[in-house]
Amino acid sequence: MSCCGGKRAQLYGARPNNAVMIDHARALAPTQARTGPSPMIFEYVGASGITTVGAVTRKLYRFDGRGARSAVDPRDAPALARLPDLRCIT
Repeated sequence: MSCCGGKRAQLYGARPNNAVMIDHARALAPTQARTGPSPMIFEYVGASGITTVGAVTRKLYRFDGRGARSAVDPRDAPALARLPDLRCIT
């Protein structure tokens, strides 16, 4: 099968696929960076330490001991707030 050398695209005014993808990525990047919610800060008040997994993001959150703090994705916050030794401080 032979190639038309891009003449068909020139004839119909089409852009190459990679140009469309680059323009799409450029258009979305600034919007996506601004739309994310701010993390919430949780503090561990238990005696030893705890590691837990975010219910939504599946991210690991590690609190090494009493007073340890960690930034938590707001989507995971409701599940972490139900744990007895974690307190949301923001």
